[in-house]
Amino acid sequence: SIIMGNNRILLGSVSVAKGNYKKAFMHFDYAKKGLQDNIYYYKEKILRNPDVMIAYIKQNATSEILQAISNTLEIYQKNFGKDNYQTYEILGIRAMAYANLSRTAEALEDFKTAIPVLFSNNKKSGTSFIEKHHQKTIAESYLNLLQKIHKEKKEAIYGLNISKTAFNLVQWMTNGQVQKALGDN
Repeated sequence: SIIMGNNRILLGSVSVAKGNYKKAFMHFDYAKKGLQDNIYYYKEKILRNPDVMIAYIKQNATSEILQAISNTLEIYQKNFGKDNYQTYEILGIRAMAYANLSRTAEALEDFKTAIPVLFSNNKKSGTSFIEKHHQKTIAESYLNLLQKIHKEKKEAIYGLNISKTAFNLVQWMTNGQVQKALGDN
């Protein structure tokens, strides 16, 4: 039923907020099974939930959710505009998916576009606990990708200065506190 499905989604979202992606994935999977009679509702409403997307990615079920992420991004761009915070959040989640699938060039392109907006000081969204958790999760995925590129010695292939990119990411994440601590204003 829709009520039970929504309850499972809520429990899954709480698990995502706690960083328990395995438990979240379990709840989302139960929601999917419970909504088999109304799969349209599941596909059109539930799969657009960023928590569902993140849990799928974190549980290595990325190929199952990538199309839903791309569809959601397209809908958000159309309905909210390309400069909307939620649109950038979904773009960051798609970057996570691409990184998880080793589609590095596409992941980097999406991260480079999404990260500056997600961590901008001039935004009206991105300030709630769950939005900040999504930001942190997206940024950690970006850092992991940068670390992988560095370990594989592929910086030149992607035209990256890993140290500078990672430092800038940490700067955005900490609202410039690193620069202040170093005494460079």
